[in-house]
Amino acid sequence: MERMSERLLAENPREMIRLRLNRLRSVKLNEAILKEKNDKLDIPLDDSIINKKAIGLSSAIDSGLGFWNNESDSLNARILSRYYALLQMTIAEQVSSVKNKDGLAEVQRHTEYGHGLGNIRDQSSNNYLFDHYVYILRSGHFYSYVKHLGYDSKIFDFEKRPKNIDSLPDEKKAHLVSIVDLFRRVPELQPVIREYTGLEPLSFQVTLATFNYSQELRQRSPIEEAVKTSFLSIIPESDEVTLDYMRSLNLQVENLTEEKDNFTKQKLFVGEYKHPSENYWWYYMDTHKSSHSGTSVVHPIFGECRDQIVIHFMLLYSLSILVRYLPDLWHEIINGELDNIGSLIEYYLAMFDNVVPLMMLGRITERKIYIDIPGGFNGRV
Repeated sequence: MERMSERLLAENPREMIRLRLNRLRSVKLNEAILKEKNDKLDIPLDDSIINKKAIGLSSAIDSGLGFWNNESDSLNARILSRYYALLQMTIAEQVSSVKNKDGLAEVQRHTEYGHGLGNIRDQSSNNYLFDHYVYILRSGHFYSYVKHLGYDSKIFDFEKRPKNIDSLPDEKKAHLVSIVDLFRRVPELQPVIREYTGLEPLSFQVTLATFNYSQELRQRSPIEEAVKTSFLSIIPESDEVTLDYMRSLNLQVENLTEEKDNFTKQKLFVGEYKHPSENYWWYYMDTHKSSHSGTSVVHPIFGECRDQIVIHFMLLYSLSILVRYLPDLWHEIINGELDNIGSLIEYYLAMFDNVVPLMMLGRITERKIYIDIPGGFNGRV
């Protein structure tokens, strides 16, 4: 289904997004938004279901904004407030869908079985970012949410909490995601992740290769092909990134070769992306773009999931476990030898507050939302 677009004008984009989310507290406005989506269905939902969903959406948004509007200077309070805000917003996303008949009561019932995630530590190590892992359980809210998104989590979830990492077979260990690897998959952290962790990002800016247009002309023929090849450049943050490393990742671009930019002489990697010829490459490729990140491709978790809200949810859950149940480790992160991690978390939360609210607004309304600054190129005259 093609998403509608909405273009907003604001000197303060963050405040505008809060205002647009705040209007979803209104049941009447929610009914109008849901009916707009409902009218596009072959078999629309009954008005009674739309009303039930509108009421539930209003309640979930109200709860989510209550957490999001917490402006505490305390880092641990900010972690918890953002985690519970995102929890409520994902509930709101499920309720707002017209592809199911669930209201708030049906969706939140899953939370009675827990949040749907677990944490486990590798006791043989002593490095928080690297030895703490998160995994999906086959019950609870997050399990329900990833099913709503269309993922078959039974491929990579856990039926019950493992006692320890050593008890797991190798194939199940592959279903654990370390905290550092979640940070590495946030595109907004690309410029700083190596500084904080010593590792390269697991997301990269992607753009059309400079020679693409001449290559396109060679492909054209009197009879248009159904499949088109676009030549894309993947731009690393560091010259330390190797071709073998890039080829080891699932970045959707094939036949990668190492090149240098003609002007900046910066290292980049050029490859092929095959897609239907009806539209441009970015219409089909699973990418992420925000006000703090160029168009980026992400190495997926569990071999298939690049969804940024899934990644943020898992990361914030892990951080919430840290501040709730590991006070000795938290003290080291705030005041001790691990203060670099505290700085990374501060940076991450700043990016989160500037990026995720807009993402959730778009997902709930099912609209592509653009925010222009007055006087900018796309600003209204």
